[in-house]
Amino acid sequence: WDAKPNVEESLKSVVLSAAVGYEDADFIRFAESIRAHYQGEVVLLVRDNASASLFSMLEKHNIQVVKTEEAGGERTSPAWYRINTLRWQFYQENCIKGKHDVCMAVDFRDSLFQDDPFR
Repeated sequence: WDAKPNVEESLKSVVLSAAVGYEDADFIRFAESIRAHYQGEVVLLVRDNASASLFSMLEKHNIQVVKTEEAGGERTSPAWYRINTLRWQFYQENCIKGKHDVCMAVDFRDSLFQDDPFR
């Protein structure tokens, strides 16, 4: 495939994801896979009542957390619509010009990193 990096080293990058309503194992898989390949900024939207051990693990992996009271919920429920509206606001607020040169929003549970996401 001979992929070439498409982002200069000097550019400030960030990976974002809304991670509300998932199990601790999903967080561990995400954190370990991204940190194996990417040392840049990572910010997750996480439910504020997640366990202290989860927040500790994210801190250990240098993953920033934005806490929310929203719980998510069953697909098409009012709570599901609220969290999906909130996640787009979260992406917009964290992808502002001047703060980052490149921004990648990923699906939390379905993302497994096998290389630097900006290569």
